[in-house]
Amino acid sequence: MEHTIFVYGTLRTGESRNHTMRDADYLGVYKTIPKYTMYNLGAFPCITFGGKTSITGDVFKIDDYTLDMCDMIEGHPDFYTRMPIELLDKSIKAEAYFMNDLKGAHYTPILSGNWFKIFA
Repeated sequence: MEHTIFVYGTLRTGESRNHTMRDADYLGVYKTIPKYTMYNLGAFPCITFGGKTSITGDVFKIDDYTLDMCDMIEGHPDFYTRMPIELLDKSIKAEAYFMNDLKGAHYTPILSGNWFKIFA
């Protein structure tokens, strides 16, 4: 089965875990509608529902095996949960990994919504 995934951190092109996508079809860089928040967790980012930020990420078509690998890397469903995300391009229906719980944590929002522009 084929899946469409939106990645915004270490799975993006040029990042440390992008090798996971070696058998995937790269569709390009896309942005979400501005209703999310991205946080800097140190070595990687997370996103949450709620907010006014448009998140920038890469979209890939992936197979079941690659999805299983991504789920393992992202700790789905315990650490992150894979859920639908709304892109500006409504013709693309994709899923992304959302942080399950940031309650009580004090992480810095990434105002640009782009992990590549962490201090923008």
